Amino acid sequence: MLTNSNIKTSILNISNFLNLNGHDKISIIKNTTNISTLVGEIFVGIYNQCSFFLSNYLPIPQYISSIINDEYISILFATPSILINILESRIKININLINMIHFSGKFVNYETIYKFMNYFTGINLIQGYGLTEASPRITQISLEDMLSKKIQ
Repeated sequence: MLTNSNIKTSILNISNFLNLNGHDKISIIKNTTNISTLVGEIFVGIYNQCSFFLSNYLPIPQYISSIINDEYISILFATPSILINILESRIKININLINMIHFSGKFVNYETIYKFMNYFTGINLIQGYGLTEASPRITQISLEDMLSKKIQ
């Protein structure tokens, strides 16, 4: 069950893993009403005194690239589908501004992970999973760690 205590614990644990701070500016490009987004991204950002950029525009790659530049986004939370759209469009992401891309909401195979790593070089990529209404648990793993666990 998702209790107040479990929410607080999740916020603290996710905060420790992501290491956000008050200098970070977050953009969330996905459904903000899911419990994983609400707790794992919005509450964590508020707890760490981050600022936010939220928009109701369609998440097309050109728009995402421009908000990163125009709004000085340092942390991007998105779905794998959005990252695939960016990758396929060949829109450049300013790696001097963005420190981390955290993606969740869909299974991502190894081939796609490798494509993300090659395209978003210099950016810390984190895949998150979990945190549903039934459980406070959440798994987050760096892509390098995930790829090192691949069963041959």
